[in-house]
Amino acid sequence: TLRAAEVMVAAERLTEARALYERVLTRYSGPAWAYYAGLAKEALLRLSDFSPATVAYIPDRLAPH
Repeated sequence: TLRAAEVMVAAERLTEARALYERVLTRYSGPAWAYYAGLAKEALLRLSDFSPATVAYIPDRLAPH
Protein backbone atom coordinates (compact mmCIF):
# COMPACT_ATOMS: atom_id res chain seq x y z
CA THR A 1 0.00 0.00 0.00
CA LEU A 2 2.86 2.39 0.74
CA ARG A 3 4.45 1.68 -2.64
CA ALA A 4 1.13 2.20 -4.41
CA ALA A 5 0.75 5.55 -2.65
CA GLU A 6 4.23 6.58 -3.80
CA VAL A 7 3.25 5.75 -7.37
CA MET A 8 0.11 7.88 -6.99
CA VAL A 9 2.20 10.81 -5.76
CA ALA A 10 4.53 10.46 -8.73
CA ALA A 11 1.48 10.48 -11.03
CA GLU A 12 0.20 13.59 -9.20
CA ARG A 13 -2.88 11.74 -7.98
CA LEU A 14 -2.61 13.19 -4.51
CA THR A 15 -6.14 12.45 -3.34
CA GLU A 16 -5.68 8.75 -4.02
CA ALA A 17 -2.25 8.78 -2.41
CA ARG A 18 -3.64 10.45 0.70
CA ALA A 19 -6.36 7.79 0.95
CA LEU A 20 -3.80 4.99 0.70
CA TYR A 21 -1.57 6.50 3.38
CA GLU A 22 -4.57 6.94 5.65
CA ARG A 23 -5.52 3.31 5.03
CA VAL A 24 -2.07 2.28 6.26
CA LEU A 25 -2.62 4.27 9.44
CA THR A 26 -5.99 2.67 10.15
CA ARG A 27 -5.17 -0.92 9.18
CA TYR A 28 -1.67 -1.14 10.61
CA SER A 29 -1.99 0.66 13.91
CA GLY A 30 -0.50 -2.03 16.15
CA PRO A 31 2.96 -1.77 17.69
CA ALA A 32 4.38 -4.37 15.31
CA TRP A 33 3.54 -2.06 12.40
CA ALA A 34 4.89 1.17 13.94
CA TYR A 35 7.60 1.51 11.29
CA TYR A 36 5.08 1.49 8.44
CA ALA A 37 2.67 3.78 10.27
CA GLY A 38 5.55 6.20 10.78
CA LEU A 39 6.33 6.17 7.07
CA ALA A 40 2.68 6.86 6.28
CA LYS A 41 2.56 9.76 8.76
CA GLU A 42 5.67 11.31 7.26
CA ALA A 43 4.25 10.94 3.77
CA LEU A 44 0.98 12.58 4.80
CA LEU A 45 2.93 15.52 6.21
CA ARG A 46 4.77 15.86 2.90
CA LEU A 47 1.47 15.70 1.01
CA SER A 48 0.04 18.52 3.08
CA ASP A 49 2.78 20.71 1.60
CA PHE A 50 1.61 19.85 -1.94
CA SER A 51 -2.10 20.39 -1.66
CA PRO A 52 -4.56 21.69 0.89
CA ALA A 53 -7.53 19.60 1.89
CA THR A 54 -10.38 19.72 -0.55
CA VAL A 55 -13.88 20.45 0.65
CA ALA A 56 -16.78 19.34 -1.50
CA TYR A 57 -19.64 21.76 -2.03
CA ILE A 58 -23.02 20.12 -2.39
CA PRO A 59 -25.76 22.66 -3.02
CA ASP A 60 -29.00 22.34 -1.14
CA ARG A 61 -31.53 20.96 -3.61
CA LEU A 62 -34.42 22.43 -1.65
CA ALA A 63 -33.12 25.98 -1.79
CA PRO A 64 -34.76 28.27 -4.36
CA HIS A 65 -32.64 28.82 -7.46
